[in-house]
Amino acid sequence: MSDLDDVIDVNAKSAGVDGKKAEQLKTVGWVSYLLHLIVAVAAVLPGANVGGMVAMNNSQAIGQ
Repeated sequence: MSDLDDVIDVNAKSAGVDGKKAEQLKTVGWVSYLLHLIVAVAAVLPGANVGGMVAMNNSQAIGQ
């Protein structure tokens, strides 16, 4: 048996974190991932000038 055949099982408890806290952290990680994905997709979509729309709305709000 070589070292490549060894399996190492890592549990959240071994790192000093209980299961509920680990699940909460995993959920926060997924939410963060999805929000970053939305921002990244919006950044590369052609014609999605989100920054320009915000600037235009701000200038209209102050009467320019």
